[in-house]
Amino acid sequence: MSIVAPDLAALRAADVSNISMIYDHAIFTWTTGDFTGQADDVNIVASDDVSFSLGAWVRQKTASIVHNPGGTSGINRPVIQVIADYSHSVANDGVTFGNTIDQTAAIAATFSRGRAAFLPGRAYVNSDLELPGQFILEGGSTELCGIVLGPSGRLIFQGPPAPAGQMKRALTLRDIVIATNDPITSLSGPNFVVKNGEFLTFENCIFYNLGLHFDSHYGVAFRRCKFFGPIPGAGFLSTANDSPEIISSLMNVEGCWSSGFKWELVDTVEARFIGSQIFGGEFGIKSYRDRTAGTTNPFWLGPSILECTFDSISGRGIDIRGGGTKCSIEHRFFFVRT
Repeated sequence: MSIVAPDLAALRAADVSNISMIYDHAIFTWTTGDFTGQADDVNIVASDDVSFSLGAWVRQKTASIVHNPGGTSGINRPVIQVIADYSHSVANDGVTFGNTIDQTAAIAATFSRGRAAFLPGRAYVNSDLELPGQFILEGGSTELCGIVLGPSGRLIFQGPPAPAGQMKRALTLRDIVIATNDPITSLSGPNFVVKNGEFLTFENCIFYNLGLHFDSHYGVAFRRCKFFGPIPGAGFLSTANDSPEIISSLMNVEGCWSSGFKWELVDTVEARFIGSQIFGGEFGIKSYRDRTAGTTNPFWLGPSILECTFDSISGRGIDIRGGGTKCSIEHRFFFVRT
């Protein structure tokens, strides 16, 4: 609890064990460290009882915070630096928004800091942008914040080749849009690539005209996301090509909405579609086995489909075939065409 000092003399005379005082409509905290030569009686005030070389009363301001790392000295740091210990805006590294200037290098600089990143606008990427592991990327608004990919732009999350090392892990994207730039009318290949990755979570995201290829993955979750794919090449392709020792498994699609966006699951097990609406062109969901017998785990399960709505304009809403695949379809389904 802070104690009010009615004047400067009362602040100087205050017991430093109080930790904080209120003076001049501001909070002053007792901060240990050598403040010799820094007294100004406005932001840094000496104590009557303790040497200025051992500590001082320091004003806490909106522009900066004095903190005491390790209990050895007081360090005054701008608020933006303190916040950056936990989350860092790409704008702080020079990223600009709403243009078609490649921002890949500046965004990569933010990602390299090894902490959560904030994306406050739509940034244009026209090169390969590597997404780090153990990483969170958030936007302030799904509709306004995100990454727009140019003709050479790709997002890549790639772990070491199996079975040399463990999979790259832990990526979370939240409240952002990832889109192919509107002038692009077809995709020559995938522009969001995951290989040897696990524990990937996408929440409240919009994917527009993207070609997603997730190969050899585990524990992927899409929650409350929207997918739009009217251009050729857009859709989600899951495979397990990297090594017979790795299978792609445990993928959840929960509460999502998908239009014109194909979901193709090849050698992928235990995929779950829950409470989602999937409106396809050629197909909504296609699941099949491509590997020859005996090259991988024989227990093939999936996909499991629970309380979803499907439609396909020119083909099947659900197309599951071959290779000993088992699936379950449960509860309240509405098939416009199957």
